[in-house]
Amino acid sequence: LQGGSPECGQRWTHGDPLGTHIRNKWFIGEHAFRNTSLGYDQIFMAVREPVDRLLSWLFFYGKSRRKYFSKSVITDEFIAQYILDKKESLEGQLSRMTSMLFPTSVWPTAEDLKERPNATMALLQNLTAESCNMMNRFAWVGLTKKFNQSLCVLHALFDFPHHPLEAVNMRPNTQMGKKRLNGTHVGELLRERMTILDDKIYKCAEQRLLKDVERYAPHCAC
Repeated sequence: LQGGSPECGQRWTHGDPLGTHIRNKWFIGEHAFRNTSLGYDQIFMAVREPVDRLLSWLFFYGKSRRKYFSKSVITDEFIAQYILDKKESLEGQLSRMTSMLFPTSVWPTAEDLKERPNATMALLQNLTAESCNMMNRFAWVGLTKKFNQSLCVLHALFDFPHHPLEAVNMRPNTQMGKKRLNGTHVGELLRERMTILDDKIYKCAEQRLLKDVERYAPHCAC
């Protein structure tokens, strides 16, 4: 969840305004960039496991790709190889969480990585570390894989009223569900042959949720 304002000029991938006036309302959805006009303690962030997010994106977007998948026998091994074969075009989807937290101007380009690989990798590591520091200062961080627990922590930290649909997946990806893929196994296959930048951010989110449960909401541990 991020507040939207016309002054920020931020691009939202498919955020839906919950009201007619943007200035004083909220956006809910997947956001391409952080709204830098908000302080860290005003940001509520739900994080999805990087490979699960990529798989959902693959089956949700792209008519030609969905048509190709529909004619193929989809297995964990098949989809992992598909991602590896198209690594250059898909790597951006596996660094969305990290890049979302910073202006795109500070991120290295493909040319930087080719011409100055050591310096570029050091910069990426520094940005990842700073992303974790920022995430630890957010008002709340949840995990979609542990969404009920994350909601429990949210209500423990803040006196928000319960919404009758707060635990309902409003936008399920039915196409991905039909393929019965094992996201954990696909992730294992990918990580044997590539580095996923968002893994560090996701680990930070897991640690943040665990700390919040231990410190503020032990009743949410179950």
